[in-house]
Amino acid sequence: MGERGCGKTRNCKEGNRHVREHLANERTFLSWVRTSIAILAFGFLVEKFSLYLRWVMGAAYQTVGGPRSEILAAVFIGLGGVLLVVAAVRFKVVQRQIDTGTFRPSPAADFLVVGVLLLMVVLLAIYLLRTG
Repeated sequence: MGERGCGKTRNCKEGNRHVREHLANERTFLSWVRTSIAILAFGFLVEKFSLYLRWVMGAAYQTVGGPRSEILAAVFIGLGGVLLVVAAVRFKVVQRQIDTGTFRPSPAADFLVVGVLLLMVVLLAIYLLRTG
């Protein structure tokens, strides 16, 4: 017995596989979007926290956190935006490759995400050590 509404035709099974590949691509895209949103939100959080510290500490803020936190927040927001653009481009490229049957996995995009996250860790560590 074939899949629902398909009978036992070969084309139907290939069509279902094609649909599953597109759905997997979409799930991957949405994962990238979630990661981008998390990075953007973290940058926003750093900025808002620096505003709070500025309000609470007044003039002493310049010696503790200073404008470095705003720069760090801007970098995180920028990284989140770049990652979002890369996700959209990657989604369209993979979609085209699935349609033409020429899909080739590309680890470059995955390494980009790892690189962005490692950059965030390094920047945060430097910031925490300097404001310590």
